[in-house]
Amino acid sequence: MRIINSPILNIKAIILMFLNLLGVASMQSQDIAIGQWRHHLPSHTIVSISEAPGLIYAATPYGLLEYNKEYNSIRKYDKVNGLSDFGIKVLRYSEENDILLMGYQNGNLDILKEGVFFTISDIRQSNIIGSKSINNILVDQNKAYLSCDFGIVVLDLELFVILDTWFIGPEGSMLNVYDIALSPDAFYAATEAGLLRADANAPNLADFQYWKPDKELPQYSATQVLLHEDVLYTNIRTSQADTVFYKTHDKWEILNPF
Repeated sequence: MRIINSPILNIKAIILMFLNLLGVASMQSQDIAIGQWRHHLPSHTIVSISEAPGLIYAATPYGLLEYNKEYNSIRKYDKVNGLSDFGIKVLRYSEENDILLMGYQNGNLDILKEGVFFTISDIRQSNIIGSKSINNILVDQNKAYLSCDFGIVVLDLELFVILDTWFIGPEGSMLNVYDIALSPDAFYAATEAGLLRADANAPNLADFQYWKPDKELPQYSATQVLLHEDVLYTNIRTSQADTVFYKTHDKWEILNPF
């Protein structure tokens, strides 16, 4: 079996780098003006990371860290100085739009653009019953696809309005979507019902009938999906273990990095 160098394996190295940086940041003091407030919150757990030119962002359960590569410094953001809430679940930087998107467990979406934070609260304030967590974000040109605990939300990154919501469960029901990937011809959604595929040119992706399960994979929950250098990866989770599969030449194989 051919072993492929997956970007998934580089995550550990990035997290270790951040832990070292957090150790340095914890020893640095910052002056604060009289009458101003500052949170003193733990920053030792990283839940998501994203890289921008000259910067690396890391989300913690309580806020956001911004590491400046040039000055080797860390700046902290929280509800006091920009964020709308606690509980960031995922970060995603859009190079084309030069914005950072922050998805929350409660459905809020913060956006950092040109040093200014603003919030899109449509998902949190919607009448959807149940969890509204934003689990992952896929950026493609001027659109962002939000993987949520009820389905997929399509966001316009120029107007910052929600364009559509896709309920892709059986009969159009809500379905936990953990991740989404896009190839030149298809969308792939990692869901609690397994890996689903839909033709990217389908006339109405909000119609559940266009989303079909990949029956070549074990029919368990798919928690992640990633397209890298024309190779599709997905993680299948059972009660016993997680297994990473990769697909080349229309054939799935188990990834064995060792």
